[in-house]
Amino acid sequence: MPKTMNHEDFMSSYPEGMNKTLSTDLMVMLIPPVVLLAGAVIEVFAQDVSGRTPPSVIDSKKTPLLPPEGLDGWNLVSGEATIEYEDGVLRGHSAGDRNAFLMSERTWGDFVLEGEVLIEPGGNSGWQIRSRIDDPGDLTSRLRGYQIEVETTDRKWSGGIYEEGRRGWLDTLLGDEEARESFRIGKWNRYRIEADGIHLRSWVNGVPCGDLVDLARTEGHIAFQIHTGSCDVRWRDLEIVDLGRSRFISSGSWRKVERRMDGDQMKMSEFTPGVETSTIRFTYPVEQDGILSIMDQDHRRIIEISLDDDDPVISSIGTACRFPEVAPGAGMDLTGDSEHQIVVDLHQGRITVIRDGVVLLKRHDRTCSSIGGVVIHTSGSRDESPDSGRIHCLVREKSGEKSP
Repeated sequence: MPKTMNHEDFMSSYPEGMNKTLSTDLMVMLIPPVVLLAGAVIEVFAQDVSGRTPPSVIDSKKTPLLPPEGLDGWNLVSGEATIEYEDGVLRGHSAGDRNAFLMSERTWGDFVLEGEVLIEPGGNSGWQIRSRIDDPGDLTSRLRGYQIEVETTDRKWSGGIYEEGRRGWLDTLLGDEEARESFRIGKWNRYRIEADGIHLRSWVNGVPCGDLVDLARTEGHIAFQIHTGSCDVRWRDLEIVDLGRSRFISSGSWRKVERRMDGDQMKMSEFTPGVETSTIRFTYPVEQDGILSIMDQDHRRIIEISLDDDDPVISSIGTACRFPEVAPGAGMDLTGDSEHQIVVDLHQGRITVIRDGVVLLKRHDRTCSSIGGVVIHTSGSRDESPDSGRIHCLVREKSGEKSP
């Protein structure tokens, strides 16, 4: 976090109305995640209306994040601090007048990172993920990227998601008392951090905390923050599972068809993904009219949206939910005033639709897992369709593999 701001300032700088919570009649307690044991049969319980989902089931082997001795492959960047590493415990303290970070030389895309952190009262720190420094040739340059918070103030936002050096807070723990009470000052706290495509999630001592959809970064360095001031922080038992890297690719194209429906001639643009995907992104002209329909893997129509309305949602399956959170702008690279950009995401049955950085819809239906098709219906003489080169599917490349 920027050292020029006090902790109390962050509340006032948080965008007004961002990530409003559901009414109390819709909020229920989350069923605790199932403990996974080797060889056990796992049963996934019904999801509650908060939209929380259990941690991902990972079959891959965990590997130590740090070397057994020494810190080869890691560098202190952005500022000065004292780093100690002994008996598997990493300690950072005595930062100078700028925040310092112990940063990995390698980059990571999708992963599950687990470990424990202990911070002394009065300190502030964080787990940096998908981060970059401004000038890779200058280790004193500014580090920027996502940060999973570690803090000791009465605000109690440990586990929330901040963006160091750019937008600031993306996912606080406002309105989530169980998450706010999960962190124990002066004791070891176990974190689980999942980076999965455009999804970032965190758990503190088994309690779900950060839960964010954001498109700004899908890969980068991992780092540990040593904040200015009285930060004295330790990490141990750091393990990671490398899940590969996610990226948007062009796969398939729009196909124009005409059909008569209820006596009217309807023009349609249809798209079928050429790969299995739960996330698509595309643009369409601002003047485009018509109805957007999204089908799932069973070719059920799960969403209908009017393209030219300010209140566009016509229908959707599922139950309204709070999570995932989406910060204003959603990290989208918006293209200007001549076209809209839409992202449709079905991660773990959580249906999220974002247009130009604004959430149109958040629903949950655990029967939805991937996108089977997209149709845009238009009527009359207009013959417009989205740019066929501007629809992309999110896919994951495992280490050593390349997507088609």
